[in-house]
Amino acid sequence: MDRFPLKPLAWLSWQALDAWRRWGAASILGTACLAAAATLAWQAELCQRETSAETQAMAALQTRSTPVTPEQPDAAVHRLRAFSAALPLRAVALGEVGHLFDIAKASGVQLEQGEYRWVGDANSGMYRYQMTFPIKAEPLKTQRFVIAALATIPTLALRSIAFHRDNPTSKASEARIDFDLITRAE
Repeated sequence: MDRFPLKPLAWLSWQALDAWRRWGAASILGTACLAAAATLAWQAELCQRETSAETQAMAALQTRSTPVTPEQPDAAVHRLRAFSAALPLRAVALGEVGHLFDIAKASGVQLEQGEYRWVGDANSGMYRYQMTFPIKAEPLKTQRFVIAALATIPTLALRSIAFHRDNPTSKASEARIDFDLITRAE
C-alpha cells in the first residue's frame, strides 16, 4: 500500500491546509521561516566547504610552484651578527633600569624595589636581565607606564603582567610586572 497516495505537491498542500485549520496562519509562517533558515544554513555550509577546498587547492599550487632555496650559511651568520650588534652591552643594562624608573615616575607610577636576575645563553652570547616589579597604582597609569617603557627601550620585552584588586570600588590596584631586558655579552 502506498503511503502517500497523492502526488507530493498535492499532499503538501493538503498538509498545509490541514495545519491552517488546526493552528492558524502563525504555524504556517513559522514553519516557512524554519524551512527557509534551514535551507540558508545548508547553503552556507556548502559555500564554506567550496571556499575551503579552493583555498587548500591554491595553497597547494603555490607551495608546488615556489621552489624552496636553502638559505646560504653566510647570510644567516651575517644577519645573526647584525642582530647581536644591535643589542646593548650587558654593562649598559643598569642604565636602562634607571631609565625604566624615570619612565615610571613620568607615568605617575611609583616602582618599588624589584627582583632582578641575569639569565645567559652561552651559545648565542645573549643575556636576559629579568626584572619583576610590584606596583600599586591605578590600572590606567600602569598601562601607560608599560606602553611607554616598551616604546622607549627597544630591547625591553614584557614577559607577564598580573593585576589584583582587593576591593572592587577602589581605584588603585596591585600589579606585578615582569620585564626582560635583552643584552649581549661584552
